[in-house]
Amino acid sequence: MIEINHFSYVKNSILEKVIRFLVFMINNDLLFKLPEYIELFLDIWAQKTTDAGYIGDTTAKREDCIQSFWAVVKPMHDYLKSNNALPIFGQLLQNKGDWAETIIGMAQRHRARGISMDRFLGNLAALIHSLEELIVNMDGTAEEKLASINILRKWSDGMNILVLSDWTVMTEFEAINRLAEANRELTLQRNQSENILEATNQFYTQMSANHEISINWNICLKLSERSSICVNRLCQIVEKID
Repeated sequence: MIEINHFSYVKNSILEKVIRFLVFMINNDLLFKLPEYIELFLDIWAQKTTDAGYIGDTTAKREDCIQSFWAVVKPMHDYLKSNNALPIFGQLLQNKGDWAETIIGMAQRHRARGISMDRFLGNLAALIHSLEELIVNMDGTAEEKLASINILRKWSDGMNILVLSDWTVMTEFEAINRLAEANRELTLQRNQSENILEATNQFYTQMSANHEISINWNICLKLSERSSICVNRLCQIVEKID
């Protein structure tokens, strides 16, 4: 049984390689022709981002949109020019040669501007859909168009996962930093509170026969200027005295 399963696995693996090679051999010139239609791409993408409600997330500058176009298209072009078969999906996820660094950098800049992950990935999806629409309307056979779209989808899926992975790591890093900052703030507040409690014995000067307590308000004022925490604490002290 083990030998049969092993043979089946080897056979399927070989079949997968043959299929990938045949798909690659189908003319992929359509992908290389995409830059010829970049003006049409900009119009299509602008409409799709507007329809999806993402247009406010972008700078809407022509140069930035063109850079986004090349961030997706160039890694495919570079690979197809130097290889005679498509990579398996796992190879793309390894980000060898830092092929996805441009789009990851864009994601990081959007994140720094307050754009959420789902909106960035939604905008990226609108870009991919725009490229697919271009391919569908190009001159070519149905097989050529399907092959080109499959190649585009393979790279875009890899981009999505690599962007998501980087975004998650950055989120965890920020959470750790926020926790450390909160701990520092709590320590500061604790120290200030301890200083207040230590100084309260200076507030009381004497108690009269009528149980009236006089307070050195000059000291209170100096402490209140140092921190709003002091003010709150002082109010609590006065309320207890009353």
